[in-house]
Amino acid sequence: MKVRLSRKGPYLLLGLLIVGGTFFLVELSISSLQAPSSGGLGDGATKGRWERHFLKGAEEREELARPVYQKPPPDPHGLGEWGKAARLTLSPEEKKLEEELVERYAINIYLSDKISLHRHIDDGRMPECRSKTYDYRRLPTTSVIIAFYNEAWSTLLRTIHSVLESSPSVLLKEIILVDDLSDKVYLKGELEKYISNLQRVRLIRTNKREGLVRARLIGATFATGDVLTFLDCHCECVPGWLEPLLQRVAENESVIICPVIDTIDWNTFEFYMQPGEPMIGGFDWRLTFQWHSVPDYERQRRKSKVDPIRSPTMAGGLFAVSKKYFEYLGTYDMGMDVWGGENLELSFRVWQCGGILEIHPCSHVGHVFPKRAPYARPNFLQNTARAAEVWMDDYKEHFYNRNPPARKENFGDLSERKLLRKKLQCNNFDWYLKNIFPNLHVPEDRPGWHGAIRSMGISSECLDYNSPEHNPTGAHINSEEHLDGDDQEIISWDRTIPEDIKKRVQPIFVPADSITVWIDPLDATQEYTENLRQYVTTMVCAAVNGKPVIGVIHKPFTGYTAWAMVGGGANIKARSSYNEQAPTIIVSRSHEGKVKQVALQTFGNKTVVIKAGGSGYKVLSLLDVPEADQEKADVYIHVTFIKKWDICAGNAVLRALGGHMTTLAGEEIDYTGSVANDGGLIASINMNHKALLEKLPVQDKTSQN
Repeated sequence: MKVRLSRKGPYLLLGLLIVGGTFFLVELSISSLQAPSSGGLGDGATKGRWERHFLKGAEEREELARPVYQKPPPDPHGLGEWGKAARLTLSPEEKKLEEELVERYAINIYLSDKISLHRHIDDGRMPECRSKTYDYRRLPTTSVIIAFYNEAWSTLLRTIHSVLESSPSVLLKEIILVDDLSDKVYLKGELEKYISNLQRVRLIRTNKREGLVRARLIGATFATGDVLTFLDCHCECVPGWLEPLLQRVAENESVIICPVIDTIDWNTFEFYMQPGEPMIGGFDWRLTFQWHSVPDYERQRRKSKVDPIRSPTMAGGLFAVSKKYFEYLGTYDMGMDVWGGENLELSFRVWQCGGILEIHPCSHVGHVFPKRAPYARPNFLQNTARAAEVWMDDYKEHFYNRNPPARKENFGDLSERKLLRKKLQCNNFDWYLKNIFPNLHVPEDRPGWHGAIRSMGISSECLDYNSPEHNPTGAHINSEEHLDGDDQEIISWDRTIPEDIKKRVQPIFVPADSITVWIDPLDATQEYTENLRQYVTTMVCAAVNGKPVIGVIHKPFTGYTAWAMVGGGANIKARSSYNEQAPTIIVSRSHEGKVKQVALQTFGNKTVVIKAGGSGYKVLSLLDVPEADQEKADVYIHVTFIKKWDICAGNAVLRALGGHMTTLAGEEIDYTGSVANDGGLIASINMNHKALLEKLPVQDKTSQN
């Protein structure tokens, strides 16, 4: 292989790296490199180890906190400035281009390209976090590693500038970009030219597709900082994000510490700060990462609300770890491909092998959660099977029972990883469950009591969300999700019908073919991926001859369930009063602007508009819900296309309580046939619904897609 030197001046260094027999062409744009220091890991306590001395006159805290680059002054008229939502008025041609870019990147890149690369993000952290001071002489340095593949230009550069403009110069050793064989032209010479004018930015290119795990490890190999800080390639850092992470590593080198991951909306680039107590990581028995509330025992362990929070698992995209400890712990499992599962594997390993995994409430980094995964993770089952085989002992059977195809996965040679576990004298998985994640329910998977639930009368049929084309029951079942043929797991319960429901509901017999069932197993999917769990509901609705009759709305993260049946009772009721003159309107987060325009035109300037996720949550806002964090509204309006499984349960509940949900034109919604309702909707209870409809502007009563 030929290596050509093409840089000028101090930005001149190319190297050849061999990792696992693979060659990598390396292009660097940093004036000087230092070899990592040698030495063993030592014990967890590292106080005083990082102490450094600065030139005379540089001891002032303000000077030591100065970032590599200062942000330009904020633009009061700039799109998205201070993390506010940005919206554009587009021509048909521009709208088409915007949609094409969303399809390509799963992010509104048309808008992103118009937002400053240096935009300011408001420091909305807790006052106790903002007032904390740090002894910069005793903090370790860090290398920030950002792996990317075909990332959009503006989101990648905004990430780079955000790190450079929010990280103290004395702490940030370098940013290492790892290009995992991108094929976009702008990520070639144009990117090299751009970063050649930036201090402390290095670019490494792979010569074959490696996937996130190996790409990150390549970056770690070149890192010269004491601490490795991994970020995704579409992030923005809140001021003060880095110091808490490095201070925690300085206190204990065997800690892997994560920032609070705030949400940046993929469509508007609004920055959603979590100023209070964040969520912590967990998982289900399919080995899917999940967010959970901080348990009481962890709240009691912490002495201050700014203390780090212990977390059973981590999301995996953003974390900091001592380079020496990362190497001691075995880095990443190189047998894992692309991405998916590596976060749980590393989480299990940290805890079982004597380390600590935490989230720091004073460190905040925003992350753009794309509309969908920008590229597939075909090796997810293989990766999670490797984690289960190495770390879960007999508990791996719970994973396999919920992922039968995983038993057939070729997860490769595990001998080195099992040897690592033995060498590090790690605890077993039973210890992990009892000491680190005691709140996780361990199922009773008895032989013969797991797998698909099949009909004894019709052996070809099994229980699924979506009914077969020729449904022997005659009922029609529609769902946003369904189980694939190989994706079967037991759906079990140990409860009979609650007595209070038995007392209130009398059975009604109707022809089976008149019933349509609508199921939404995860309403507010986007909010779920953004850790906005308060909006998430699960809904089931039964309609008879197209009219919603039974509705159930369940909040899985609080356990609250609302149900109602037309003519058959309910466990929920309307509130005692509503404001008809200047109602509070609840709308979708993604359609706030359009609905706000309609609301102000209809009800005047005193109208308050609440934006929220999930149709189930919005319907509950109209009712008397005994939960403090449930927002309250008077009217629910949606002005665009919406699927019927999103609204049928809410419609049934409102109808049972004497309320209304109609299209914007005042028509009843028919829950047969097409899954789409393209006439918008307006929902109310104990209000003059007809009068509300008459106030709406004529142009907004038509279908909008």
